[in-house]
Amino acid sequence: MTLDDADAAMPRASSDADDSAGGADADQIRTCCAAGSMGRKRRKREERKATKKLQNASSGGKKSGPTPPTPKMTPVPTDMLTTVDEERKRQNEHNKHALTSIEREHVMAVYDTVAEQWHATRYKPWPKVVDFVQTLPPRSLVADVGSGNGKHAAAATKLGHEVVCVDFSASLCAVSAASHGLDNVVGDAAAPPLRRGAFDAALSIAVLHHVATLERRQALVAETMRCLRVGGRALFYAWAREQERSGGTSGHEFGKHADVLVPWHHRTFEHGSKATADEAQRLEVCRAAAPAQHGVVDAEKRAVIYQRYCHVYEAGELDQLFEPIKDWVDVVRVYEDTGNHCVEARRTA
Repeated sequence: MTLDDADAAMPRASSDADDSAGGADADQIRTCCAAGSMGRKRRKREERKATKKLQNASSGGKKSGPTPPTPKMTPVPTDMLTTVDEERKRQNEHNKHALTSIEREHVMAVYDTVAEQWHATRYKPWPKVVDFVQTLPPRSLVADVGSGNGKHAAAATKLGHEVVCVDFSASLCAVSAASHGLDNVVGDAAAPPLRRGAFDAALSIAVLHHVATLERRQALVAETMRCLRVGGRALFYAWAREQERSGGTSGHEFGKHADVLVPWHHRTFEHGSKATADEAQRLEVCRAAAPAQHGVVDAEKRAVIYQRYCHVYEAGELDQLFEPIKDWVDVVRVYEDTGNHCVEARRTA
């Protein structure tokens, strides 16, 4: 997915659904992989009830104060981080920004697997991102680098701007094109296939926390800024390690861990009792057909569980990524928003 030439052409996602697969097996896979999604609020409510029930049972039914958040994430295993370090050592100057194996399997492949269900639960643009877009000159040309399902790009088009979307998940690009009619390009955010100096503004929202190495994080920031004309502005969001202090609503407590795996429950049935034998078999068919190969069937939760890689940022860590390009980029504003560290930057030369 990584490009050697930042201006190279990439395949575009069509807004017309490609339904060439045939036969009973393909129909079964499509049926079982269709997300029977339920709202996040309902899932969280049930998780809180289950946690409280266990706590009451262990304390003899006595109330023991507020229920703490249910831990969901786990630290990235040492062997995965070792693999990333070994990949970095093997990479020379030409490919040091290449996509890492952990990003390929635990980010790109996961989103290719869960794109439709993800879209069903991530459809509202973030208010302060919309506020930034509203400050742009009329009919600005905007690059959304790491655009996901296109929710922020769609908001920008409604405000009269032209937007080009880039994401390395072909499935999310297809969702974005089909749902919003957006122009999508499949490409790596650390080397976006966009013309340099052509855009008035850029967005990089909730992308940097999926990037596994410092070199690739710096490349993503630099290449996004290179897309801008002089005077153009970009907005970057990345998950904060200090969720409570930064107003986070995710329920995660990262503690001392900077690199974590966050589970995604890819449900093919409504949440409820344990899956029947037939449903468990369908879950296994879905898991075997998925782009992500590490999924685990959980019959109790009636889901296939995938692990998303995230690097969560300490205060000041995000703005430090702009240090290598300070000769031609100014950091205009640094702030926190609902569990994210945020930087607005301007290209000056």
